[in-house]
Amino acid sequence: MRLILFTAKLNSYSARQRLTVARKYAILEHLDMISFLHSRQINRRVVSRVMAMAFLIALVLIAGCSAPQKPAATPTKTEPPKAESAEKTKPKKDTVTTKFKTPKIHWLDENGVPVWNADAKTGSALDNGKKTIVELKRVKGDMFQDGKLVSKLTAPSVVGDNSTREIKATGGAKVVSVVNGTIVTCRELVWKARENKFYGTGDVKVTRQNATITSNRFVADTGLKKIEFMN
Repeated sequence: MRLILFTAKLNSYSARQRLTVARKYAILEHLDMISFLHSRQINRRVVSRVMAMAFLIALVLIAGCSAPQKPAATPTKTEPPKAESAEKTKPKKDTVTTKFKTPKIHWLDENGVPVWNADAKTGSALDNGKKTIVELKRVKGDMFQDGKLVSKLTAPSVVGDNSTREIKATGGAKVVSVVNGTIVTCRELVWKARENKFYGTGDVKVTRQNATITSNRFVADTGLKKIEFMN
C-alpha cells in the first residue's frame, strides 16, 4: 500500500524529481525491510529473497523515472564560401598607330641592304609588336634588287607589311624600269621583295621601246626584264 501511494505521488513530479525521490525511496524501503526482518528474526534465506525483491523493485522505479535523453546534435561545420579565383588573362600586346606628314620609308633586309625606299604625302604606321604595317598616300618609291636600284613605283595608295616584305599598290600603279626603260601600268600591283616579283591585275599595259602590250594580268621580276602576260 505504501508503494502504491508513493507511485501515485511520483506522477505529479518532473522526470528529474521522480528520479531523485525514487532513489531515496528505494534505499529507505530497503533499509526498513531489513530492519523489520531482523526484528522478527526470520530465516536468513527468506531475508535474502525479500532483499532481492526490494532491490528489483527499486531498479524498476529508477528505470521508469529516468527520462530518455536524446543524443546531443553534432554541430555541422559550415565551410566559408570559397572565393572565386580570378581568371588569368594573358596580357595583350599594345597596338600603336602613328600618323605622319610627308613620311619617308626605308626597308632593309637582314644584312642591312636596302629593299624599298618611299616618300609619301601622308601616312600612318600600325605596330603591334610583331609587325609594322604602313599605309601611305600619293607614294613615290624605289625598288632594289641585291642592293641595286632597278625600278621606280608611283601610286595613289600603298600598304606595306615589313614582316612579309610585301607592298600592295591600289588606285592605279605605275612602275618604270631603271634597267631598260620598260613602263607598266595597272589597277592593282603587289610586290613581293623576297620573291623579287611583281603581280599586276586589271587593265595591264606594258610599253617597251616602240611596242605596247595590253593584258588582264602579268608577272615580272623587279627590274621588268622578263614579263609574263595572263588573261
